[in-house]
Amino acid sequence: MPNHFHWLIRVHEKYPNKPVLHNKEKKVNPLNRAIGTLQSSYTQAINKKYDRTGSLFRTRKKAKSLSEDKPDADNYGINCFLYIHQNPLRAGLVKQLGEWEYSSYRDYAGIRKGTLCNIELARDLFDLPKDPEAFKTISQQTIPDQVIQQIVLTTSDGLTASSPSDRLPDSTIEA
Repeated sequence: MPNHFHWLIRVHEKYPNKPVLHNKEKKVNPLNRAIGTLQSSYTQAINKKYDRTGSLFRTRKKAKSLSEDKPDADNYGINCFLYIHQNPLRAGLVKQLGEWEYSSYRDYAGIRKGTLCNIELARDLFDLPKDPEAFKTISQQTIPDQVIQQIVLTTSDGLTASSPSDRLPDSTIEA
């Protein structure tokens, strides 16, 4: 996405997840802070390289725990996974899921042999098919509106973020 990105990260059970005081102001989850530091460092490097200033990404960061958001109720985890892959299509950046070169969809669908994602772990966590054609089929599922609202509008602290148009145009998801 031109102004934001999505990661679906599995955190090791031994990773500290209790919020800690940051700048004597508010408590921040260590992973959220680490990601913020990574984004800031990346932005500074790009700005320096291209002699520019300002943010590269949307200012609002969202981090959500799939385990805390009733994953069984609406298949929340798999719907987040599908939403991430469908996002460039929803935004009108591509006409087909496999066209967005920065998406891991291409790896899961057998279009590319990337090594960044742990495909086996995702298959186990979300019961994804190994067959690329079956994966392409499952990736075309319509995500229920209430789940999209949960994904898009709610941040980890329960605040409302942005409200983009995230309706998928009819018959535009193609393998």
